[in-house]
Order: sequence, then structure tokens, then C-alpha cells
Amino acid sequence: MRKQLSKILLFILLLTLAFQTKAFAAIGIEDKVGSYIIGDSATGQIFASHNAEKEVPIASLTKLMAFMVVEDAIATGEIKSEDEIVISKKIEDVSGSSMGLKEGEKVTVGDVEDGMIVVSANDGAIALAEKVGGTEQAFVDRMDKKAREIGLSTAKFHNASGLPIGNTENTMSTAELFKMTVYLLEHYPRVLEISNTNTLVQPKRNFSEPSTVPFIGTIAGVDGLKTGTTDKAGNCLITTLKGAGNQGKEEFRTIGISMGAKDKQIRNDSMRELLYFVQNNFAVTQIVDSEKVYDTVELSSSKAGEIQIYPSEELKMIINKDKGVSYKAELLDVKAPLKKGDKVGELLVEPGGNAIRKIDLIVKEDYEAADPGTRVLRSTQNMFSLFKSMLYF
Repeated sequence: MRKQLSKILLFILLLTLAFQTKAFAAIGIEDKVGSYIIGDSATGQIFASHNAEKEVPIASLTKLMAFMVVEDAIATGEIKSEDEIVISKKIEDVSGSSMGLKEGEKVTVGDVEDGMIVVSANDGAIALAEKVGGTEQAFVDRMDKKAREIGLSTAKFHNASGLPIGNTENTMSTAELFKMTVYLLEHYPRVLEISNTNTLVQPKRNFSEPSTVPFIGTIAGVDGLKTGTTDKAGNCLITTLKGAGNQGKEEFRTIGISMGAKDKQIRNDSMRELLYFVQNNFAVTQIVDSEKVYDTVELSSSKAGEIQIYPSEELKMIINKDKGVSYKAELLDVKAPLKKGDKVGELLVEPGGNAIRKIDLIVKEDYEAADPGTRVLRSTQNMFSLFKSMLYF
């Protein structure tokens, strides 16, 4: 039935064997951090990871979940961004990174959100928690509920800030931190407007403090996102970068997460390695073109004797240029007549070691059935060709 397909499939088999491993290659930072993951924010496609399924302390990365809960309260009208929070002595005395909130001061919800993201303000996180939830524990219950809504099975929250409570800390797997960040950027894109700054400046409060987030303004395309540090968690970082990899023309947004570095320098160096790995090796690539004939296939039941088959849809993916793409066509046992758009098989596409994608193969024109005499003649010719090949095998 096939004209060119056997040769193509032989080539594909050899290519598939060459790229059958789906394990991520080491980047060279595995001994510098406890875990890492980096991937595409739009699709969730993972480019590389290490120890990503292990649950780890997440320190102030907690505040990204707190931000979502506050934004939900604003969206439902429960509070407004312009609402003021009256700062208590308890909030003023919160330890660790701070936006300098003072007892008796009145600060808007929006300004406190900025402080929580840009300078990782623990006092701001707890102030927001009490404003929204009434108590921090009630707010934490909302965080847990939101985690379940997103599908984060490893998330365990004990407070809104990420500060240790004795030996207890908020935890999550690195893989689910990535999943949470994908969700955050899709549903709460304003977080990037907040994080994309070098300094938090609030003139009315006479407050100015450098952002804790590295690379903004020093690596092109970096616009966020969040740091986190405790003794148990080590130095942790989520970085977002929008730009074209491998000199590609089409941009994509990368999310990189590095956990458990011993100090800030190692944290930053490791993240830089992750970002450069993607920029140098990955690009948006069209791997299936629905306008191009995939193959011309013999079909003795058709008047023409053959049909042209096409993928039913385009497929673009971010792929590693060094790993290539493998294709395999699985054709149905179809008979003419065929109508434009009829499915005649499936194309299995495995791009660069990623999961196999299935795309229907179709015809893009009508094909009439051959008359009985033509079919008998072709059948006889096929039998003769088969007999001849057996004789000379």
C-alpha cells in the first residue's frame, strides 16, 4: 500500500533508537543545589530537572501563594487594593526581611503586596494575611485550599510568610513549585508588573529598598520573580525570563527554579547556568506543517492509484536543537472513495525526547473509487510483483 513510507519508517526507527532516552542530561550544577527545574511557562514543558519530585522547604517562595489568595480576595470584592491596613505592634516586630512597617502606620493593600513580592517582606505577608483572613491561620487555610485547587499534592503551609516555626517550615516539591508558578503567571500576570523592578520605592512612606530578585536589568528578558532563604531551605530562587532561545525569532517565557544553594552567589550562578542552558539550546520550532504533503501512499482502491496525506494540524514546540524529532505514521486500512478531511491514519511525533504527540493524517481532496476492472488489474499486478520478489529474494 505504501510507496515511500517503508524507507521513511526505517530512518525513523534508527532515529528513535538514537533518542529513546527521556532522562534529562546533567547541566553541571547538580552538586551546587539541592534541586532545580526549568521549563516553558505557556505549556509546562520541562527542559531539565534534578531532584524535582523531592519535597523541600520553600521559605519565602511561600509568598507567591499568599499573593494569589490576596488577589482572589480583591477579585471577589472582599477587599480593595486601595483599602488601608493599620499596622499593629505585632506586625512591626516580625523578624527577617521587612518593608519597615511601623505600629500605627496606615498602608494600602496594594503597597503591601508590592513589598511582599519585591523585598520579600515578612511583615507585609502577615499584615495581608490578617487583613484578608482575620487571622493568619484562617488565611493559611485559604492557602491550603488554593493549593488543592491548583492540584499541588505536596504543598504544606503553616504560615503566610515562609518563616520557620521552630523546626517546622512550609514545604513543596520543586516540580510543584514550577506547576504553581505556571498557574500564577497564567492567572495572576500582574505579579510580573510588581516584580520587574530593581528597587521598591514608596515616597509617601519615605521607603526605598533594593529588590531581593537578581538579574533584573542585568540579564535581558528577566522580569521576576521571587527569592527565599532559611537555614533549612538554603538559598532559593524562582526566575522568569522572556526571550528567544538559540537566536530563534519566536519568544517564549522560561521559568527556572533553584533550591537549596549554600549562599546567594551559588544560587545566582546556578540560575544563570540554567537560563543560559535554555537560551543556547532551545528554540520554538515548527515540527509539523499541515500545508505540506507528509507522504504519497499507494491505494489501489482509488481511481488515481495513490493518495496524498497531510497532518490535520500545525505543531510548534520548543525543542532542543541537538536531539531532533522522530516521526512515525500509522495508516488505517482505508478504501476509496474518500472525502476531503477523511482521516486515514495518525502521525506520532516525538520531539527531542518529549512525550509523543498524536496528530491525525487526512486527505485534502476527494478521491473516487477505481472501477472494478482497474482494481482487478492492480491486484493482479501486485500479486505478480510479490511473486517476482519472492523468486529473487
